Amino acid sequence: MHPASLLISAALSISVSTHLHALAPALEEVVVTGMRQQNRLAELPYSAYTLNQEALQRSRSLPEALAGQPGVLVQKTANGHGSPFIRGFTGYRTLALIDGVRYNNSVYRDGPNEYFALIDSQSLASLELFNGPASVLYGSDAVGGTLNLRSRQSSYTEQLGSFWQLGQSLVYSSAERSVRSRTELDLGQGDSWGLLAGFSRKHFGDIKAAGLGTLPTTGYDERAHDLRVDTQLNSHWSLSALGQQLSQDDVWRSHSTIYAKPFAGSSVGDDLRRLKDQRRRLHYIKLNGQALGLIDDLQLTLSRQHWREHGQRQRANGSGLREYFDSRMDGLDLQLQSQFGQHRWLYGIDFYRDQVDSGRRDYSAAGELSQIHIQGPVG
Repeated sequence: MHPASLLISAALSISVSTHLHALAPALEEVVVTGMRQQNRLAELPYSAYTLNQEALQRSRSLPEALAGQPGVLVQKTANGHGSPFIRGFTGYRTLALIDGVRYNNSVYRDGPNEYFALIDSQSLASLELFNGPASVLYGSDAVGGTLNLRSRQSSYTEQLGSFWQLGQSLVYSSAERSVRSRTELDLGQGDSWGLLAGFSRKHFGDIKAAGLGTLPTTGYDERAHDLRVDTQLNSHWSLSALGQQLSQDDVWRSHSTIYAKPFAGSSVGDDLRRLKDQRRRLHYIKLNGQALGLIDDLQLTLSRQHWREHGQRQRANGSGLREYFDSRMDGLDLQLQSQFGQHRWLYGIDFYRDQVDSGRRDYSAAGELSQIHIQGPVG
């Protein structure tokens, strides 16, 4: 059975430009920013790939958008999870950035995890994938590869005078009876300031798999919203601010439960219940200045990220547990660029402080609290 998809888009302001060429045009030059400065894709010392906004919007989730890229394997423990393997590395050996702000935190473990699925692919303008070590620029967790995610921003640099635009997209899939919706408001003053606000709503039903039928407990709900403001302070200084939040409800790890369906000789779990709820928030303010004496470019970013994770598990004998992680990470990133002779110097400082609280409560089959202790490798 092949899934059917329906895409409905609407906008109050539409601009279409068409250019016809008698001869085939030259290949478009691609410039990436994930290496802390603009680089031509063809001049990088290792493999790099980009995904544009259209490709990201077609994807069901961010991990699935990566699944088709060369050299990348995406592992999915559950329908709402996804962990990319880059050059054989995953977990805290691959680094994700959102507009240059570190997404990884100290809750990341060595093996696959679900955290990459907590980024709304519909809020992104592009994704840059670097298949190579970047530890000199970003630290030890960039040894496998680096993913630089660029958030969508207002179109104010392309507009004249005051403007506002409203957009709506809707995608339906019959294979899981899912609906993905994205609503956006874009307003501002041309070449002065712009604001982009977006809201994403996703409902995934249980998957219908060929030969297996409906897979129970594979559906879940997801909500996300984001707001980005960009303003040109003067000819040398600009300011950007971003706030985004995403939440997932009742994402089951179905493979370990009695609801799993065996295939190709796999076994079925015996848990009666096993699921997680996730909440993530990211805020940052970024100040950028150019041509400041000996400093050609200055970029100062202050960020704060908050993650909350709650899990529930009930075993076959009726006993169970409730676990949680709570991470609050503050960051400061100062990046400078200077040209001395024929050499361009990139230097600065990164500082991130992550406060993590974790806990677990075990319950007997009768529902009585039996033990309280920490959960996972972080205290």
